[in-house]
Amino acid sequence: MKRISVVVIAALLMVGLTFAAAYAADVRGQYAYVEKGYKGTMTIKWLKGYEGRAYAFVFRTVNPSNGQSCEFEATEIPPRTNDTQPAAGESDSGAKFKISFQGDTARVNVVKKGGECGMSGFFGGTYKKVK
Repeated sequence: MKRISVVVIAALLMVGLTFAAAYAADVRGQYAYVEKGYKGTMTIKWLKGYEGRAYAFVFRTVNPSNGQSCEFEATEIPPRTNDTQPAAGESDSGAKFKISFQGDTARVNVVKKGGECGMSGFFGGTYKKVK
């Protein structure tokens, strides 16, 4: 009986640690755009009024050499179930992207630029978390 209890406790502990690891990364906050030739921010927050774990993204980037910018909000669909997987977002005007997270760095892979950006405006690349 004692052996079974130890096995059950060990199994529950492993399940708990796996669950905690899947949701340990809190990627919400503000990020600075660190791509050469661009400035800006990306803000990540929970999508309000949505059941489940889904993010809302706010992008504000600019190419200082010519003023072309990207300014838009996007949502993550479907809801998030595991923070270790990339987030996939889409805006109302057609911007589509995926974001992978590693520590305080977010890497945005643009699938489709959408209508929110000027001709040389861009939002893809690397962001560093600032708060």
